[in-house]
Amino acid sequence: FPSHDTCSSSPINSLFGSVDSVVFPVPDNPKKIATSPSEPLFAELSEVFSAFDEICGRNNVVRIKTIGDAYMAASGLTDYDTHHADNLIQAGLQFIEFLNDRNGQNELKWRCRIGVHSGSVIAGIVGKTRFIYDVVGDDVNIAARVESNGREMAVSFTDETKSLLKSNYDVYESGYRDWE
Repeated sequence: FPSHDTCSSSPINSLFGSVDSVVFPVPDNPKKIATSPSEPLFAELSEVFSAFDEICGRNNVVRIKTIGDAYMAASGLTDYDTHHADNLIQAGLQFIEFLNDRNGQNELKWRCRIGVHSGSVIAGIVGKTRFIYDVVGDDVNIAARVESNGREMAVSFTDETKSLLKSNYDVYESGYRDWE
C-alpha cells in the first residue's frame, strides 16, 4: 500500500489495474442468527474472517475491509503480479473449502457467494478521522453485482477476469450479462 506519515486533507490515492472480490458469508439459517446471542455470533464471524485473512496472505491477496458480514479483498494492488486474477480465484476457492470443512464441524453453518471482476480502481486513504484504506470505481461495483448475482458456494467472475487467468478451471457458463 502507499505509505503515509501524516493524515492530510488530501487523500492519498493511486490508480490501479487490479482484480476485486466481494465475499458475503451468509448464515445458513438466518432465523437462528436472529435468536443467537451476539457474542458467540461475533466470535464465529471473527473466526471466519481470520481464516479468510490467512488464506489471503497465502495467495498474495489483501483484505480491504469488512462491512458487517461482508468481506472485501483485492489482488494486484501491492505488487505487479501477472497472476493476480488466479491468486484471487484460488483464494475464493479456498474460502469455500474452509467454509465447507468448518460447516461439517460446527452447528452454525456459513455459506458465501464470491464475485470477481478485473479492472481499474482508485485505491487510497479515505477520511480524516477513523480513516480507512479503500478501493472505489465502476469495476468495484461490477464485482459487487457479480457477487450478488452469483451462486452460493461458488466463485463467479466476468469475462475480463477469465481473459487474465493463467490456470484452467472447471467453469460453469451462466450466460452473458451486461454488468455496466
